Amino acid sequence: MMSFGDDVDDGLGDRNDFLQELIDREELSGAALGVTKVVIAKGEKALSGGQKDVFKLVLDVYVTELCPRHGYRIPWGEMYHFHSSGQCCYCERDDARIHKE
Repeated sequence: MMSFGDDVDDGLGDRNDFLQELIDREELSGAALGVTKVVIAKGEKALSGGQKDVFKLVLDVYVTELCPRHGYRIPWGEMYHFHSSGQCCYCERDDARIHKE
């Protein structure tokens, strides 16, 4: 499991863009939606204990650290695409090459 704390995440802008994409595409509702909005606006440090648990569930559902096929780290900027397609950019490249042959 990757570390998602504000203090260790070098790509917070990308992470927040990913979280905003989940909101924009109406993937989240209820407490998950509210807590994710707080994280985008104020960071994880602003969350209470229960809110942290909700946010962890959001991450568990929507975030995959490593591509199971290639083992490469999935960058935040590609996370929604991976979530929706199940493929990282390397999977897509390999599949395109196979189909071309």
